[in-house]
Amino acid sequence: MSQRAMVLFLAGSLLCCAGAKGRAPPADPDGRAEAERAIRDAELAWTRAVLDGDADRFASFLTGDFVELTQSGKLLDKAALVGSVSDRTARYSAMDYQDLRIRFAGPGVAIVTGFLTTTRPDRPEPTHRSLVVETWVKIEGRWLTAASALARAPPAAKE
Repeated sequence: MSQRAMVLFLAGSLLCCAGAKGRAPPADPDGRAEAERAIRDAELAWTRAVLDGDADRFASFLTGDFVELTQSGKLLDKAALVGSVSDRTARYSAMDYQDLRIRFAGPGVAIVTGFLTTTRPDRPEPTHRSLVVETWVKIEGRWLTAASALARAPPAAKE
């Protein structure tokens, strides 16, 4: 077999193996980009639920055994955190994430880090800036938060 024929044979074999009916392999074979999108969307949706005071919607993003370590060192379970949304103890006019990074610790487990700036309705300027570390898990096809920890962070640098 000539070298040209061998190259054409190999190229044809690769195309056939790449997918049925000549389709190219998927751009995201391990699903990470899709998972990142789903987690980012969930982050924004649960923030919107807090701003709206929608405790049921907020709760839908948390695992049953969810825990949060607050900036003051308190450990809150799901019921306590959802209760703070329900009774409007957690009342904000704005909640903005910055520099969110998502890392995968294994199949169905993601660690999200970033900063969260919150503003209370009675103040024009942001009232808190927190470093956030969250553990997300994929359960029955949905990404849910299993744990969250917050630490006070310095104000963001002015641009």
